[in-house]
Amino acid sequence: MKRLNHLILGAALLLAPLTSANAQSTWPWQTVDGYIAGPSGTAYGLAAVDNGVVFSARSAAPDLAGIAHAYVRRSLDGGQTWQLVSDLPGNGTASSLAVAVGHYSGLVFATAIIRNAQNLTRDDWVTLRSADGGTTWSKVDVLTPPNFKAYPYAVVEDTAGRVFVGGWFSDAANRDHYLVRRSLNGGTTWATVDDVAGGFNWVTGMAATPTGAFSVGRIGNAWTVRRSTNGGATWTTVDTYRPAGVSSYSAPQGAAADANGNLYVTGMAEMPVSSYVTKNNGHWITNTVTEAHWITRKSIDSGATWSVADDRLLGTNPSGRAMTVDAIGRVFVTGSYTIGSGTTSTQHWTTRASADGGVTWTTTDDLVGFGMSATSDAAGNVYIGGRALGDSTTPSATVRKLAAP
Repeated sequence: MKRLNHLILGAALLLAPLTSANAQSTWPWQTVDGYIAGPSGTAYGLAAVDNGVVFSARSAAPDLAGIAHAYVRRSLDGGQTWQLVSDLPGNGTASSLAVAVGHYSGLVFATAIIRNAQNLTRDDWVTLRSADGGTTWSKVDVLTPPNFKAYPYAVVEDTAGRVFVGGWFSDAANRDHYLVRRSLNGGTTWATVDDVAGGFNWVTGMAATPTGAFSVGRIGNAWTVRRSTNGGATWTTVDTYRPAGVSSYSAPQGAAADANGNLYVTGMAEMPVSSYVTKNNGHWITNTVTEAHWITRKSIDSGATWSVADDRLLGTNPSGRAMTVDAIGRVFVTGSYTIGSGTTSTQHWTTRASADGGVTWTTTDDLVGFGMSATSDAAGNVYIGGRALGDSTTPSATVRKLAAP
């Protein structure tokens, strides 16, 4: 298994054993990039490597010339200092959405949306690759939609070195596509391997285990998890979660797997609260009142069966957005919820964690903003990313770190 050994700057960190008694005793999160320092925007993607190497994929506010930028930033010292290593300008729209390090290949991949220079009504799906630990980058896949936009929301490399990018693609008939693209040669060439067209269809997260590749997102109004057990050649739906019936809305956002192959998926689902009956054109109709819940689901058998691991009612519009499992098996989910309404509303960036495989959960971090990304390294450090207000009046792309215990 290859690593980014050329980025190692010191001796490997030693991780002391963590007992269940102190697993959730303290959660000293620390902001290591963001607030006033660094470009404003949102940290949409994170990836961590051994020995303190961390990548952050992010958007940035337009510069003085009105040009938006898709950034990838890199830290070589566990988030203490950061350098801008990739900058893609766009004509009105530019944002890096995801980043992943291939522990099989040693390559780094990032995805972005960039406004098409020839047609300003379209945003291109762009995949970038770095073969030197993030120092230099090249575009290896560009997908231009015939209509509207294409968003590559997630990227992952499996244990055989196959690279998958999942997202949303809008076709000429204005249909949404739940789309997965794959490269079998380290990002040199790409092909679409899963494509489900319809309304409100898109991939928002991906994960890989030794038994398969997984994509998560929406097909119609339903929470959907799809799996491939043959390297991405064919895909089947293994979870459709819509607890309140056909009229409800549910959507997963992120996915992660632990060392034992257990799979976790997080997002939001509408839950039934009450119902009432009305008459319409002579027919009695039952109407369901719902409320949104922060939901995390778990599979212990490679996606064959699923159960709800965490169901939390947090303010309004709560949703887990991204997740990671650290080196000692703790599961972290970061996302957001809203308190209040209208001009008095406040959006909270919250992180929940479980030290017992999803049986019990604790809210470990809560601040003003919203969480969008999560990663962890082999030393036990955990990073979450998003957008926070902090001490400035301008929200800024932010990375927070929970150091290895």
